[in-house]
Amino acid sequence: MAIFKFTKDDVTETIVQDSSQFNFKPDGKTKFYNVQRVVYYHEHPYPPALITINSKKYIIPTWVEVHPETKLSDIIHVKPEVKHPVKEVKEFTSKSDPSITYKATRTIYPSGEVKHYCNCPGKWRAKDGMCKHLKSFA
Repeated sequence: MAIFKFTKDDVTETIVQDSSQFNFKPDGKTKFYNVQRVVYYHEHPYPPALITINSKKYIIPTWVEVHPETKLSDIIHVKPEVKHPVKEVKEFTSKSDPSITYKATRTIYPSGEVKHYCNCPGKWRAKDGMCKHLKSFA
C-alpha cells in the first residue's frame, strides 16, 4: 500500500493505491503537477508498530499521528547510534617495590558523568578519594 500527495494547480489530494508506482496521464491544460510519496521516518531504538484509537492511527512508541491507510511498509525505521562509555587506563609501578603495579581508570559516560578508580592505597587514604594516579588524568 502506498500513499501519495498529488498537487494539481495548487489543489492537493491524497491518493492511496496498492502499487508503489504512480501512474498519471497529464491533460495538457494544467500548468503545475507535483507528486510526493508519503513516508514516515521513525527514529527510535524500538521498531515501529501501528495502533488505531478512536479512528486515528498512530506510530508507537513515539505516538506520531499518521494517515489512516498507513502500513508498516510506509515507515522507515532509523535506529539511533548507541553511545558507549570511553574508558582510559594508565598503569603505574610502585617506587618502593617495582614488582607492584597500580591501575588507574577513568570512565566517561555518554551523559557526561566521569568516574575514577585506582587500586592503590592512596585512593582510600585521600580525603577526596583522588590519589596521585587519578590526578595525573587532569
